Amino acid sequence: MPEHEVAEQPAVPEPVVRPEGHAGPSEHVVAVVGAGPRGTSFLERLLAHLEELPAGGRSQAPWLRVLVIDSAVHGPGRVWDPEQSPLHLMNTPASYPTVAPVGRTGEQLAPSSISLSFSQWRRRRGLVDEDAPDTDFPRRADYGRYLAEMHRQAVQTLQDRPGVAVESIHASAIALEREDADDAASASLLTLDDGTVRRADSVVLAVGHVPARLNDAGARTASAAEELGLRHVAPAVPTTSTSSPSPRRDRADPRDGPELLRSDDPRHRGPRRALPLEPAGRGRAAL
Repeated sequence: MPEHEVAEQPAVPEPVVRPEGHAGPSEHVVAVVGAGPRGTSFLERLLAHLEELPAGGRSQAPWLRVLVIDSAVHGPGRVWDPEQSPLHLMNTPASYPTVAPVGRTGEQLAPSSISLSFSQWRRRRGLVDEDAPDTDFPRRADYGRYLAEMHRQAVQTLQDRPGVAVESIHASAIALEREDADDAASASLLTLDDGTVRRADSVVLAVGHVPARLNDAGARTASAAEELGLRHVAPAVPTTSTSSPSPRRDRADPRDGPELLRSDDPRHRGPRRALPLEPAGRGRAAL
């Protein structure tokens, strides 16, 4: 199998039906808002906790229903698209990212039956040699494949446990409020972007990367770039950003190293004007 391919995983089944004769109290609903790395890590830790319970310990516990809510692909989330260009690399060494505890943390926390670090996953997939150090900067797509596998396994293994159901909901949560505004211990109501309202006894916010507006400094830079006929590329996820050149190539070429100034720079006195360009390597970029 080529290194960029991942073995097909079975589809996540529909939520299991509550067994008759369940002796425990009523259902307890946990809503996980965000199904990327943080949400997947929570599911792995929840599984580890349930697997630590003594035999029969679930029989008197509340029936557990886990709502996993995210409009993006569950597992990779909005950032770690497994199909993105292999040219996109992570900005941390391979030893850093993982959704399962490793190292000293792994010694303090009990592993689940699916615990697998990104480092271990890469070796099982033959992406690196067994004795290779984790000092390289791996492909973002590979981490996305790791997240996809870990999420599928976490959901499947939780589903297989008696007294546990998992619902994978492909929608965005747009509002969160108490069922009883005067009671801090009351359940929560989650409104989804499809109009659905779901009730939850506990809510885990694992939102990770969310859309954001430019701050004041960024807005000033973007405005100055527009006036000079340049293009300001704001910080963004590589798979959603564009590097298309400025539409006014007669005014600036990215290879020429244009000199941009903050809008509050003292040299910005009087009428706006085009600033001089200097050859690459000598230009000043004060963004």
